Amino acid sequence: MDSMRISTVLSNSWPYISSLDPEITENFNGLGVSVYTLGAALASLLAGWISNKLSHTRPPIMAGQIIAIVSTLLYANLELIPYNRRYGFFVCQILLGISNGAIQTWRVHVAMSSTDHDRSKANSIIGFSLNIGFILGPLTVMLFTRLLSTSIRLPWGVQLSIYTAPMYFMAFISIIGLILIIIGFDGKMDKPHKPHGDEDNGVSNNCDEKWAIKSKVQLGTSPIDAEKAHLEIVPSSDGRYFMDI
Repeated sequence: MDSMRISTVLSNSWPYISSLDPEITENFNGLGVSVYTLGAALASLLAGWISNKLSHTRPPIMAGQIIAIVSTLLYANLELIPYNRRYGFFVCQILLGISNGAIQTWRVHVAMSSTDHDRSKANSIIGFSLNIGFILGPLTVMLFTRLLSTSIRLPWGVQLSIYTAPMYFMAFISIIGLILIIIGFDGKMDKPHKPHGDEDNGVSNNCDEKWAIKSKVQLGTSPIDAEKAHLEIVPSSDGRYFMDI
Protein backbone atom coordinates (compact mmCIF):
# COMPACT_ATOMS: atom_id res chain seq x y z
CA MET A 1 0.00 0.00 0.00
CA ASP A 2 2.80 2.40 0.86
CA SER A 3 4.66 1.90 -2.41
CA MET A 4 1.39 2.14 -4.32
CA ARG A 5 0.62 5.48 -2.68
CA ILE A 6 4.12 6.81 -3.39
CA SER A 7 4.05 5.88 -7.06
CA THR A 8 0.53 7.30 -7.46
CA VAL A 9 1.53 10.68 -6.02
CA LEU A 10 4.83 10.91 -7.89
CA SER A 11 3.26 10.08 -11.25
CA ASN A 12 0.39 12.51 -10.68
CA SER A 13 1.84 15.47 -8.79
CA TRP A 14 3.32 17.68 -11.51
CA PRO A 15 0.36 17.81 -13.93
CA TYR A 16 -2.02 18.22 -10.98
CA ILE A 17 -0.29 21.09 -9.20
CA SER A 18 0.63 22.86 -12.45
CA SER A 19 -3.07 22.92 -13.37
CA LEU A 20 -3.95 24.43 -9.97
CA ASP A 21 -1.15 26.98 -9.73
CA PRO A 22 0.29 28.23 -13.03
CA GLU A 23 3.04 30.09 -11.14
CA ILE A 24 4.70 26.89 -9.96
CA THR A 25 8.03 26.09 -11.57
CA GLU A 26 9.84 22.83 -12.17
CA ASN A 27 12.44 23.89 -9.62
CA PHE A 28 9.73 24.27 -6.99
CA ASN A 29 8.39 20.84 -7.90
CA GLY A 30 11.88 19.41 -7.48
CA LEU A 31 12.09 21.10 -4.10
CA GLY A 32 8.83 19.39 -3.15
CA VAL A 33 10.33 16.01 -4.01
CA SER A 34 13.41 16.89 -1.95
CA VAL A 35 11.43 17.76 1.18
CA TYR A 36 9.49 14.53 0.72
CA THR A 37 12.77 12.61 0.95
CA LEU A 38 13.96 14.72 3.89
CA GLY A 39 10.70 14.14 5.77
CA ALA A 40 10.97 10.40 5.17
CA ALA A 41 14.56 10.29 6.46
CA LEU A 42 13.83 12.27 9.63
CA ALA A 43 10.63 10.33 10.33
CA SER A 44 12.50 7.03 9.93
CA LEU A 45 14.99 8.07 12.61
CA LEU A 46 12.26 9.22 14.99
CA ALA A 47 10.11 6.13 14.36
CA GLY A 48 13.09 3.87 15.02
CA TRP A 49 13.82 5.65 18.30
CA ILE A 50 10.17 5.40 19.39
CA SER A 51 10.03 1.71 18.47
CA ASN A 52 13.11 0.99 20.58
CA LYS A 53 11.68 2.93 23.52
CA LEU A 54 8.30 1.21 23.36
CA SER A 55 9.62 -2.16 22.14
CA HIS A 56 6.75 -2.01 19.68
CA THR A 57 6.58 -1.16 15.97
CA ARG A 58 2.82 -0.71 15.69
CA PRO A 59 2.50 2.86 17.11
CA PRO A 60 4.78 4.53 14.52
CA ILE A 61 3.24 2.49 11.70
CA MET A 62 -0.26 3.53 12.77
CA ALA A 63 0.85 7.15 13.06
CA GLY A 64 2.32 6.93 9.57
CA GLN A 65 -0.93 5.57 8.18
CA ILE A 66 -2.96 8.33 9.83
CA ILE A 67 -0.63 11.00 8.44
CA ALA A 68 -0.88 9.34 5.02
CA ILE A 69 -4.69 9.55 5.14
CA VAL A 70 -4.59 13.21 6.14
CA SER A 71 -1.97 14.15 3.55
CA THR A 72 -3.73 12.42 0.64
CA LEU A 73 -7.03 14.08 1.54
CA LEU A 74 -5.32 17.47 1.78
CA TYR A 75 -3.63 16.76 -1.52
CA ALA A 76 -6.96 16.03 -3.18
CA ASN A 77 -8.48 19.25 -1.80
CA LEU A 78 -5.76 21.74 -2.69
CA GLU A 79 -8.33 23.44 -4.89
CA LEU A 80 -9.94 24.87 -1.75
CA ILE A 81 -6.87 27.05 -1.15
CA PRO A 82 -7.69 30.42 -2.75
CA TYR A 83 -4.15 31.30 -3.90
CA ASN A 84 -0.50 30.13 -3.74
CA ARG A 85 -1.60 26.51 -3.87
CA ARG A 86 1.96 25.43 -4.51
CA TYR A 87 2.70 25.98 -0.82
CA GLY A 88 -0.12 23.64 0.10
CA PHE A 89 1.45 21.13 -2.27
CA PHE A 90 4.76 21.69 -0.45
CA VAL A 91 3.17 20.88 2.92
CA CYS A 92 1.51 17.77 1.49
CA GLN A 93 4.85 16.54 0.20
CA ILE A 94 6.39 16.93 3.66
CA LEU A 95 3.51 15.04 5.29
CA LEU A 96 3.68 12.27 2.71
CA GLY A 97 7.41 11.91 3.36
CA ILE A 98 6.86 11.75 7.12
CA SER A 99 4.19 9.09 6.70
CA ASN A 100 6.45 7.03 4.47
CA GLY A 101 9.34 7.24 6.92
CA ALA A 102 7.19 6.22 9.89
CA ILE A 103 5.64 3.30 8.04
CA GLN A 104 9.10 1.96 7.14
CA THR A 105 9.30 0.63 10.71
CA TRP A 106 7.73 -2.53 9.32
CA ARG A 107 11.23 -3.49 8.15
CA VAL A 108 12.22 -3.85 11.82
CA HIS A 109 9.24 -6.11 12.42
CA VAL A 110 10.16 -8.32 9.45
CA ALA A 111 13.75 -8.60 10.65
CA MET A 112 12.75 -9.52 14.22
CA SER A 113 9.83 -11.82 13.47
CA SER A 114 11.69 -13.93 10.91
CA THR A 115 14.35 -16.52 11.71
CA ASP A 116 17.79 -16.71 10.15
CA HIS A 117 16.53 -19.58 8.03
CA ASP A 118 13.55 -17.79 6.46
CA ARG A 119 14.70 -14.14 6.61
CA SER A 120 15.88 -14.12 3.01
CA LYS A 121 12.53 -15.55 1.93
CA ALA A 122 10.66 -12.89 3.92
CA ASN A 123 12.75 -10.11 2.39
CA SER A 124 12.12 -11.51 -1.08
CA ILE A 125 8.36 -11.47 -0.51
CA ILE A 126 8.56 -7.90 0.80
CA GLY A 127 10.61 -6.80 -2.20
CA PHE A 128 8.12 -8.43 -4.55
CA SER A 129 5.21 -6.68 -2.80
CA LEU A 130 6.93 -3.30 -3.03
CA ASN A 131 7.50 -3.73 -6.76
CA ILE A 132 3.87 -4.70 -7.26
CA GLY A 133 2.83 -1.53 -5.43
CA PHE A 134 5.07 0.64 -7.61
CA ILE A 135 3.44 -0.91 -10.68
CA LEU A 136 -0.13 -0.54 -9.40
CA GLY A 137 0.27 3.18 -8.65
CA PRO A 138 0.59 4.41 -12.26
CA LEU A 139 -1.99 1.82 -13.33
CA THR A 140 -4.42 3.36 -10.84
CA VAL A 141 -3.87 6.80 -12.36
CA MET A 142 -4.39 5.33 -15.83
CA LEU A 143 -7.59 3.60 -14.72
CA PHE A 144 -9.15 6.82 -13.43
CA THR A 145 -8.05 8.59 -16.60
CA ARG A 146 -10.21 6.11 -18.49
CA LEU A 147 -13.14 6.25 -16.07
CA LEU A 148 -13.36 10.03 -15.64
CA SER A 149 -13.65 11.57 -19.06
CA THR A 150 -15.10 14.71 -17.44
CA SER A 151 -14.71 16.20 -13.97
CA ILE A 152 -17.45 15.93 -11.36
CA ARG A 153 -18.12 18.78 -8.93
CA LEU A 154 -18.26 17.49 -5.35
CA PRO A 155 -20.61 19.08 -2.76
CA TRP A 156 -17.78 20.91 -0.96
CA GLY A 157 -16.61 22.60 -4.15
CA VAL A 158 -13.77 20.36 -5.32
CA GLN A 159 -13.53 18.77 -8.74
CA LEU A 160 -13.35 14.98 -8.79
CA SER A 161 -10.96 14.64 -11.69
CA ILE A 162 -8.28 12.35 -13.05
CA TYR A 163 -5.90 14.05 -10.60
CA THR A 164 -7.95 14.02 -7.40
CA ALA A 165 -9.76 10.68 -7.79
CA PRO A 166 -6.55 8.62 -7.33
CA MET A 167 -5.84 10.58 -4.14
CA TYR A 168 -9.27 9.78 -2.69
CA PHE A 169 -8.74 6.17 -3.66
CA MET A 170 -5.34 6.14 -1.91
CA ALA A 171 -6.95 7.63 1.21
CA PHE A 172 -9.52 4.83 1.14
CA ILE A 173 -6.78 2.21 0.74
CA SER A 174 -4.84 3.76 3.64
CA ILE A 175 -7.93 3.58 5.86
CA ILE A 176 -8.24 -0.13 5.07
CA GLY A 177 -4.56 -0.56 5.89
CA LEU A 178 -5.00 1.23 9.22
CA ILE A 179 -7.93 -1.02 10.15
CA LEU A 180 -5.92 -4.13 9.28
CA ILE A 181 -3.02 -2.92 11.42
CA ILE A 182 -5.31 -2.27 14.38
CA ILE A 183 -7.09 -5.63 14.30
CA GLY A 184 -4.44 -7.98 12.97
CA PHE A 185 -0.90 -6.67 13.42
CA ASP A 186 1.23 -7.47 16.45
CA GLY A 187 4.31 -5.29 16.32
CA LYS A 188 5.87 -6.29 19.64
CA MET A 189 9.64 -6.44 19.55
CA ASP A 190 11.34 -9.35 21.32
CA LYS A 191 13.51 -8.19 24.19
CA PRO A 192 16.62 -10.12 25.23
CA HIS A 193 16.03 -12.12 28.40
CA LYS A 194 17.36 -10.63 31.58
CA PRO A 195 20.28 -12.68 32.92
CA HIS A 196 19.61 -14.82 35.98
CA GLY A 197 21.76 -16.89 38.24
CA ASP A 198 25.41 -15.99 38.90
CA GLU A 199 25.64 -12.27 38.38
CA ASP A 200 29.26 -12.07 39.48
CA ASN A 201 30.49 -13.70 36.32
CA GLY A 202 27.71 -12.34 34.09
CA VAL A 203 26.68 -15.84 32.99
CA SER A 204 22.96 -16.33 32.32
CA ASN A 205 21.21 -19.59 33.10
CA ASN A 206 19.22 -19.26 29.88
CA CYS A 207 22.31 -18.89 27.69
CA ASP A 208 22.54 -21.18 24.76
CA GLU A 209 24.47 -24.30 25.72
CA LYS A 210 26.68 -24.16 22.66
CA TRP A 211 27.69 -20.59 23.44
CA ALA A 212 28.51 -21.52 27.02
CA ILE A 213 30.75 -24.35 25.79
CA LYS A 214 32.54 -21.99 23.40
CA SER A 215 33.18 -19.36 26.06
CA LYS A 216 34.04 -21.61 29.03
CA VAL A 217 36.20 -24.64 29.71
CA GLN A 218 34.66 -27.12 32.10
CA LEU A 219 37.05 -28.27 34.82
CA GLY A 220 34.77 -30.79 36.48
CA THR A 221 33.37 -30.70 39.99
CA SER A 222 36.61 -29.95 41.83
CA PRO A 223 38.42 -26.60 41.82
CA ILE A 224 41.66 -28.01 43.31
CA ASP A 225 43.57 -28.43 40.04
CA ALA A 226 42.59 -25.01 38.84
CA GLU A 227 43.67 -23.39 42.10
CA LYS A 228 47.06 -25.10 41.89
CA ALA A 229 47.49 -23.80 38.38
CA HIS A 230 46.60 -20.27 39.56
CA LEU A 231 43.61 -20.14 37.20
CA GLU A 232 40.47 -18.13 37.82
CA ILE A 233 37.55 -20.47 38.31
CA VAL A 234 33.84 -19.72 38.21
CA PRO A 235 31.32 -21.95 40.01
CA SER A 236 28.00 -22.63 38.33
CA SER A 237 24.59 -23.27 39.84
CA ASP A 238 24.78 -27.03 39.23
CA GLY A 239 28.02 -27.55 41.17
CA ARG A 240 30.40 -27.64 38.20
CA TYR A 241 33.38 -25.33 37.81
CA PHE A 242 34.40 -23.38 34.74
CA MET A 243 37.51 -21.46 33.74
CA ASP A 244 37.37 -18.25 31.76
CA ILE A 245 39.31 -18.36 28.49
